[in-house]
Amino acid sequence: MGFRPTQLFDAPAIERLAQDPQISRFIYLDFPIPKDGGKQLALEAIRSRYEGRAFAFSIFVNRKLAGMATIDRIDWEQSSGHLFYWLDVPYWNQGVGSWAVGQLIQWAQQQTGRQRLTVLYANCLAENAPSIHVLRKNGFDEVEKFIGSGDHGGKFAGRRWVLFSRSLQLNLATSPNLGKPATKLSTSEIRPEHV
Repeated sequence: MGFRPTQLFDAPAIERLAQDPQISRFIYLDFPIPKDGGKQLALEAIRSRYEGRAFAFSIFVNRKLAGMATIDRIDWEQSSGHLFYWLDVPYWNQGVGSWAVGQLIQWAQQQTGRQRLTVLYANCLAENAPSIHVLRKNGFDEVEKFIGSGDHGGKFAGRRWVLFSRSLQLNLATSPNLGKPATKLSTSEIRPEHV
């Protein structure tokens, strides 16, 4: 498995995966994704990273794009961010999500400098038991349950959600994935398959 910042050449694979209704029913992306939506997502990931608003990473299995993991909605005054991830269907229930979330937590903990995140939040649909399992396995605790609003075109209105949080204080006992090194591959080695 591999994990690196999202790049523009990830766009075709991102767009192809985001067209899958099984994936889009759980995530905030519009469905169907607009033409060139993958390119727009990749460009926004690059721009947000540069501006310090969000940090998006592409997840690879056997050098094939398997999904994305992101820390967004960053509030530097509160030192908090919101974790978000999604995977291609063949990688569901295969340990890829747990590994990727662990890598994102480890990346966040290793950041140094004046501004640093100390807590991550994540939410998922209450019906999405596998994602709840991934979050708990990586040390997230349930904060509250809530009913979705009409955001995102009403896609999640009336649906039940669970909000989780996790401290980023280094504690290897909290998550079995922390401390396991990410597969180090250069950008040139990790190119998504041609669409």
